[in-house]
Amino acid sequence: MIYTAKSPRVILSIMFLFMLITRITTPYEGLFIHLQTAALVVFFVALFVTYRFEIRSHKLTYQVHLMGIPIYTRDLLPKEIDFIAFKRGSWGEKAAIVKPVKGMPVRVIRFTPNDVAEKLETFAEEHRIDYS
Repeated sequence: MIYTAKSPRVILSIMFLFMLITRITTPYEGLFIHLQTAALVVFFVALFVTYRFEIRSHKLTYQVHLMGIPIYTRDLLPKEIDFIAFKRGSWGEKAAIVKPVKGMPVRVIRFTPNDVAEKLETFAEEHRIDYS
């Protein structure tokens, strides 16, 4: 099953607007103006980041897309997964952190449809992966 998530666009939009207003109203002051411009670019690009998480019978696939173009892909086979930690993301939302043997953990939160945690728990049980 394929699950998708988007970056928190409301927060990023507000930060982008505040940074844009600051950039326009601040007089030119050397390095500070370049840092503001770089921050503007980062916030603008972050608005177009989406995430894709796929649970197959034999592997997990995590992708980060920028404007529809995959910029990062991580395939995790069951033997590469050390542990899966389930936590609460908010009141009614479960989150999961997939910790591989090597590399950075994959954070699975705010994906739609909302049954990603249950499917991930089933995946862990089928492949005898430790989870809590």
